[in-house]
Amino acid sequence: MTVRAGWAGLCGAIAVAMCCTACADPVDELRAAATAGVRDIAEKALRRFQESPTPTRESITRATDENLLNNPDQATILVKEIPESGYFNADFAFLALAGNGYSGEYVQVAVRLCVSYVGELGRPGSIRMMDRSCPAGLPGPTNGTPVDRDVTLIG
Repeated sequence: MTVRAGWAGLCGAIAVAMCCTACADPVDELRAAATAGVRDIAEKALRRFQESPTPTRESITRATDENLLNNPDQATILVKEIPESGYFNADFAFLALAGNGYSGEYVQVAVRLCVSYVGELGRPGSIRMMDRSCPAGLPGPTNGTPVDRDVTLIG
């Protein structure tokens, strides 16, 4: 292969890559950003539940309330079962939006993540977060953007 042919091939490959990147669907990029954002919200909520070294009814109730207050338009409580002793369960639906202007048009995507926080009161290190299915009929974002899809913690 000549140097000229090598350069021509390289330039062609770069042109194809640039074209494909420029033509990428903005919704896919926004969906990925919203998914990362909603997973971050869920992870921060887990850290609130884990703030107390030994979970108590009071610390779990406080964390549940703080998760709602810190995410007023992004969090919906689905289940709140905090007994005097034993296992607790707090399920949330979290929303995240991502938007950007493309070709003079503003595009916005919303995703939802539903998770369960479970643990045993009085047992240090027992609090876990796991996926749960999102029930039908949950509210969407207050700005009217429809939820594009439900996402999971991984994947």
